Amino acid sequence: MKFDLAPIENSEARKVIVSRAEAALAYASDLVIKKSEDEESAAKSLLAIATLKKDNKKIQDLFVKPLKDHIKALDGYFKPSTDVLTKADQIIREKLSRYQTELARKAAQKKEKILERVQQGTMDLNKATDKMAQVDLPHMPQRSDAGTVTYTTKKEVTIVDESKLPRDYLVPDLTKIRKVALAGILIPGVEVTEIKVPVARAY
Repeated sequence: MKFDLAPIENSEARKVIVSRAEAALAYASDLVIKKSEDEESAAKSLLAIATLKKDNKKIQDLFVKPLKDHIKALDGYFKPSTDVLTKADQIIREKLSRYQTELARKAAQKKEKILERVQQGTMDLNKATDKMAQVDLPHMPQRSDAGTVTYTTKKEVTIVDESKLPRDYLVPDLTKIRKVALAGILIPGVEVTEIKVPVARAY
C-alpha cells in the first residue's frame, strides 16, 4: 500500500515552517555569544524555534494522528493472537533448549570418562575411539517443508560470589550515586557540578 505524500508536501504551512527552520539553523550555526546583546538575541531565537517546533508538531499531528489511530486499532486485532503465538514459541524454545543442553552435558560426561580410562590405562586408544564415536551427540538440524530448526551455542555467565570479584569488574551504580549525591550527601570520589541549561517555553 502506497501512502500519498502530496498533501503533506504541498502544504503551504509546512513549506513556511521548513523555510523558517532552515533560516534558524543558519542563524544558530553562525551564532557567536560574546556579550549580553548576543545572549538576548540568542534567547529570542530559542523562543522562536520553540514556537516553530510547536507549530510543526500541530501540522504533523493533522496527518499522523489518524494514521496512528488506524495502526493502533489494527494492532489491537492482531495482538491477542500474536501474544499467544509468542508465548507458545517461547515455551517450545525453552524445552528444546533444556533437552539439547542435557544431551550435550551427558555426551561430555561420557567422553570425559572414556578419556579418564585411557589416561589410567584401563582402555586402549582404538577402543576409546570407537566408544567416542558411539556417544550420543545432540541432534542435527530438524528440517521440514516449512523450514529448518537449528541450534546455536550461547554461553551464559553467572556471578556465583560477588564478594570475590576483582575491583575492575565492579560497575558503579550511577543511578544510586546520582540520587545520593544530589541529596547533598558527600561520596568520596564523586563531585557535583552545576551546569546552566537554557529552557525555552513558547506561549
